[in-house]
Amino acid sequence: ERDQGITIDVAYRYFATRTRKFIIADAPGHEQYTRNMVTAAAGSDAAVVLVDITKLDTREVPVKLLAQTRRHALLAQLLRVPSIVFAINKLDAVDDPGQAYEVVRAALLDFAEDAKMEIAGIVPVSALRGDNVTQPLDAAWYNGPSLLQLLESLPTAQEWTLGDLL
Repeated sequence: ERDQGITIDVAYRYFATRTRKFIIADAPGHEQYTRNMVTAAAGSDAAVVLVDITKLDTREVPVKLLAQTRRHALLAQLLRVPSIVFAINKLDAVDDPGQAYEVVRAALLDFAEDAKMEIAGIVPVSALRGDNVTQPLDAAWYNGPSLLQLLESLPTAQEWTLGDLL
């Protein structure tokens, strides 16, 4: 993985906040490892689909989303992951992050509407610097929650314990 600069296996990370415990399953994005992403998503309460803004042409409106973004979101929907979140990443690497965020957000909303997908949120982040990951972003163009605040606000899944099949 290190030599190729890609994720192949699912990596699990555990952490807790004052209100919740989390298990993050970091899954690969490459098409040949889609089965690993399915393994990570199966049984998850939420899916965070990272959107690498540096791989999109934000001057083109509407923005054409990457196939892996669409594929992973649709697989999460197919697997009935209750909450799907899009994290638009690497905003520190674009000239006008506010404009870039808005056009990618619009493309994600159009995609979700076409797919009849309910999404829990779309958040801008810079994972490299930690912008809007745990602390809210200080930017005039965004006044929403940080990624962690959004995840903490999502409903917890309740497992079914009654029923003939169960």
